[in-house]
Amino acid sequence: GITEIGQLFFLNQIAVESIQLPKGLLKIGGSAFRGCSKLKSITLPSTVISLDYHPFLGCLSLTDVFVEEGSETYKSIDGNLYSKDGKIFVYHPQAKRDKSFVIHDEIEEIKYAAFVGSSYLESVHIGKNVKTIKQTPFFSCSNLKTIIIDEENQYFEIVDDVLFNKNKTTLVSYPNGKEDTVYIIPSTVTTIQNSAFRDDKHLETLVLPSSITSIGTY
Repeated sequence: GITEIGQLFFLNQIAVESIQLPKGLLKIGGSAFRGCSKLKSITLPSTVISLDYHPFLGCLSLTDVFVEEGSETYKSIDGNLYSKDGKIFVYHPQAKRDKSFVIHDEIEEIKYAAFVGSSYLESVHIGKNVKTIKQTPFFSCSNLKTIIIDEENQYFEIVDDVLFNKNKTTLVSYPNGKEDTVYIIPSTVTTIQNSAFRDDKHLETLVLPSSITSIGTY
């Protein structure tokens, strides 16, 4: 049987509204369902053990990712995807209409591009135990204005709604919905993470401090 769906396998299959994934499937490649703009929900077989980078990018109608019972790798709560042990937040479908979302205290990691394209989101609350946030967590979240960090979190800091690591040497993410036209990066920052400003539509002027030594791609 089929054990792997390759990278870009269903690219731009815009007529597809539902997909039945085969039992025995182990891996889903990067951007495998990219551009399946009418796909509304999908169920991962219990055998899936690996999802590559943003498999559902551009799935504009996707509201739910479900997981068959018996999975030892993933679970679904309210259509959002988590690791089985509940410590990793994997994916928030971009057509979900919730305006706010809470990353609960049991979560320790937010996966790469976890909220990509979630255009209804206006605020995200990050719990006290999150210690790892992979790159581009909020890109194309066009209405995201506010990121809140639990005051007990020892790994990240928010300054003027912008997400930094705790000692403010790395700028992690600048919210796409922040309406300022000018932003002055704090002088503590040495690194701008990949895609930290990606898809911002408001900024006209960005002032970099002399402390910057590394700027991520795009």
